[in-house]
Amino acid sequence: MSIQHFLVGIFSLLSLTCLVRADDRISLPMFGGGSQITRDNAERIELALRSPTDCRFVDESLEKAITTLGQRHHIETWIDIQALQDEGVASDQQVTLAKSGLSLEATLDLLLQPLGLTFVSEDGVLKITTQTTGCEIMSTRIYPVGDLVGTNYKVLSQLLIDNTSGQWVIIDQEGGIITPFPRSRSIIIRQTYKVHREIEGLLTALRQSKKMQVTSLPIRSSDPHRLNAAEASLKIRPTQRTQQLRPTPVSQPTRMWSAGG
Repeated sequence: MSIQHFLVGIFSLLSLTCLVRADDRISLPMFGGGSQITRDNAERIELALRSPTDCRFVDESLEKAITTLGQRHHIETWIDIQALQDEGVASDQQVTLAKSGLSLEATLDLLLQPLGLTFVSEDGVLKITTQTTGCEIMSTRIYPVGDLVGTNYKVLSQLLIDNTSGQWVIIDQEGGIITPFPRSRSIIIRQTYKVHREIEGLLTALRQSKKMQVTSLPIRSSDPHRLNAAEASLKIRPTQRTQQLRPTPVSQPTRMWSAGG
C-alpha cells in the first residue's frame, strides 16, 4: 500500500468516527469505498440473509438453486467456479433441501456446508465459494459498542475472541485483529465474513440480555391498594416504620455539681 492510499484510508476512518453513535445497532465498513449502487446492494443482502425463506430443491443443480434464492430475495449472486473446481466441486452438483420458515442465512448454511462451501457478501454480490477461500477473504468493520462497554473494552474484546470460530492474531499469530477505538466508543475488527456475522449475533444477544435485565426489575403498581409480591414483601406498616426510624434513646451521664458551683 502506498503512503497516499494509507493517508486516504486514515482520513476516511476519522471522518466516519464523527458519524458513529454509541447507540447504533449496525456495523460499518471501515472505509466507505464503492459506488452507491454497491452499498445499496450490500445492505439488501444483509437484510435478505435475515429474512425467512422457503425452498423445495430435489436433485436440483447447485447453480440453479442459488439463482432461484437470489431471484426470490432480489439480490445478486455469483458462484466462484474456479475455487469450486480446485476442490473438486462442480457448479452443477445436485442438491436436495426442503425447508420453510428458516432465514436465508440458515438455509444457505444447510445447502452449502455439506459440500464444503460457504457464502460471502462482497462488492454488493453474494458470492458462493469454498470454505478455504472464504477464510482468506477478510474485511474491516467498525462496531459501535459504547452502550455495552463504558470504558472497559478489554472484557468485550476477549469475549468476542473466545466465542467466535475465526483465528485471531492474539492467539496464533495469524488471523483477525480487534482494536478498541475509544474516540468513537467503538471497536475496529478485521475478520472473515463468517466471523463478522458471529460477532453481530453476539452483540445483539448482549444488548437483548441487557434490555431484559432492565425490564425485569419490579414495577410499582399505580393502584396503592394492589401490590405485587415483591412490593408486599417489602411493605412496612406505619407503626413499624416509625419504630424503625425513631432513634434509640441514649442515656445521658449524670452531671455532678460541687457545692461551689
